[in-house]
Amino acid sequence: MMSGQTMNKRSYPQYAAMYFFYFFGMASYVSILSIYLRGIGKSASDVSLIVSASGIFTIASQPFIGAMFDRTRNRRLLCAELLGFSCLAAVLFSLTERTLFLFLLNGCALAALNSVNPIWERFATGSPYRYGTIRIWGAIGYAAAAQLAAVVYEHVSPRMNFCIYVFGLIFALAGFCSIRDNSFSEKPQEKSDVRAASMADIFSVLLKNKGYLLFVIISFLFSGAAGANNTYLPLLLNDKLGSVSLTGTVLFLGTLTEIPLILSSNRFMDRFSGKFLLSANFLLLAVEFAVYSFCPLTAGVCLVVFLCKSTATMLFIMVTLKVVLSLVSEDVSATALSVVNTAKQVG
Repeated sequence: MMSGQTMNKRSYPQYAAMYFFYFFGMASYVSILSIYLRGIGKSASDVSLIVSASGIFTIASQPFIGAMFDRTRNRRLLCAELLGFSCLAAVLFSLTERTLFLFLLNGCALAALNSVNPIWERFATGSPYRYGTIRIWGAIGYAAAAQLAAVVYEHVSPRMNFCIYVFGLIFALAGFCSIRDNSFSEKPQEKSDVRAASMADIFSVLLKNKGYLLFVIISFLFSGAAGANNTYLPLLLNDKLGSVSLTGTVLFLGTLTEIPLILSSNRFMDRFSGKFLLSANFLLLAVEFAVYSFCPLTAGVCLVVFLCKSTATMLFIMVTLKVVLSLVSEDVSATALSVVNTAKQVG
């Protein structure tokens, strides 16, 4: 009989594949979305409208999907359904140029994709491995796809990136479904807990938690600025560099800066308070926007992308897990993370 320790060791490639391909697929879609939309003739206001759809759709869907995750043991099936729906919406998105349809389909694709992210983050924390050793594959996958998407856009076909998105999510789901040793995903629930865990009960518990509600507001404010950054930075870089491929290279190198942060996360996440880490997040964003707004040097803008953009984003992801899991109980954690993710998307 295979020991539990051996099974855990053998499960690491599945965790790595899950994170690598999930973020690989994500980046192939979102990293140059604004460039794609401008390339098919959409105005700046149309780009804003279409990109904002993911947040608008998430308002209605994410909290309820999070509650469904808390109430069901079959999280793999729910993830498969959400990612399958996201793939279908992405393919249809690539086949139309009507602004209304682009808005609706982008909202469906990314709301479903974003709904899976909180449960996978929580899933990673329940693994037998240190979080950073798993999450690093997400950074590598995102960086690789950001560069690949730019090259494919410029030299193959802009629409080909949506096919890459579909294949990325298929491989990510395969890795996720092949993991059998995660206590969080397979945790048995008492019948009394299942009866009590209605959506109304879950949301009632969260609404009474003042510390949690304050963090939801902070997430909204931070992600509003970060979202504007993610939407318009590729356009800014493309205008300054004059090449989609070079833009992808800058985003690729900027994403790689997450890796040292992820690998060293165990050294500072417990050492510093959530307040200190959140302050560092907002400071990094302030530095970014100041340079983007007032620095005329392309090299200066690129340097700030390398040093600050992905660092701020990844640090906030880590802070979110640290703060939320310290404020709420295990039985409502998926819903709590989903509500925070909703606030991020609305922001």
